[in-house]
Amino acid sequence: MERTNSQSKCQIINCKLTDIVTQTIGKSNFKWFQKTSFLLSATLLFLCTLLILSFCSSKEENNGFKTSTEAYNSYVGFLLDLKSCDSLSLEDATVKIREWQVLRDSVYPHISIDTTKNSHAGIFAQTESVTEDIKTELFRLSEKHVHSFTELIKFNKVCMPDHRFAHINTYKSGVGNFFNSLDSLRIPNFSPKQLVRNYSTFLNHALQIGFSDRNSLFSFFREEDLYFRGFLSCFNEFEDLDMAEVSELTEKCCYEILKLSDKENMKFDELKCFMIMRTNRRLLQNATVCIEHLKKGGKLSKNQASAYLWMTLQPFSTIGPLSLNLLTIKDEQRFLYLSDSMPYILSELNEYLSIDYDNIVYLPKQILKATLYNL
Repeated sequence: MERTNSQSKCQIINCKLTDIVTQTIGKSNFKWFQKTSFLLSATLLFLCTLLILSFCSSKEENNGFKTSTEAYNSYVGFLLDLKSCDSLSLEDATVKIREWQVLRDSVYPHISIDTTKNSHAGIFAQTESVTEDIKTELFRLSEKHVHSFTELIKFNKVCMPDHRFAHINTYKSGVGNFFNSLDSLRIPNFSPKQLVRNYSTFLNHALQIGFSDRNSLFSFFREEDLYFRGFLSCFNEFEDLDMAEVSELTEKCCYEILKLSDKENMKFDELKCFMIMRTNRRLLQNATVCIEHLKKGGKLSKNQASAYLWMTLQPFSTIGPLSLNLLTIKDEQRFLYLSDSMPYILSELNEYLSIDYDNIVYLPKQILKATLYNL
């Protein structure tokens, strides 16, 4: 029961990543954004599912605790150690964050075992309370090092212990080479209406024939990427088109792909790697298109400006520590280019939007806090 509650809590925290950004930029009109970013919604929903499974069911290590009381006392000791620190360097702060994750992965198995006994039923709640206090202290010790989006990226890149992504990192090179190879393929030259029709036809066909092995997955991603890049090449022209069918079909394809983990020749970690790197690629391609349009002097409506703000912020709230460590070299360069461009982007978009400057300045810290609470 307690493990179920822990997983439910993890789901809630995961959702807060985007909730915080939404609240920060206010109640903007996202009708245009919802139409032009339809291809990301299903992907992000699927990615959230993968991250929940990854973090809440990660491999737990044993530090040699003999009892739940011993584990709990060690956990409290770690909290007291944090509270005694007035400040830490960036390197020491990230070391503490990694140590905490390793310790937590050892403490919780002991607590979970003992919560099967009624006499220990309250220890899980006490441990959860310590966890929340530890996160608060880690944020206090870390926030002074993160003042910009670029600093946020650098911090997130090193705050996760290797054991939390080693199981999936073995697939990074091969999957990354595959996605990099897609850039050499020429995108289709269709009108927006024809592109939507052909995209729907492609997705329907993919669902009909299904996904049976690695080759069928490669084939799907290869063609899907062409349609997505075709969409990005003229996405300002999609405002009046109905994208609901393509969005729904994309979501169905994602969940059919997940079923490949049941097959002997496709492991779940490999599928997670594919879907996370696919999402990274799409988010950063999306944001890059926004930057280039602004730098070319393109004019926007207020709704479009709201959409651009969301699409350029979304990578920071979605590409967390695990996803960061799965970025290809090319995508990491795109991400750093985006982070370095954020002052310019916010300045340009502020011509269309009434953005509270204090909220925007504090955004990297808010996302940092959400990231720490989601670890």
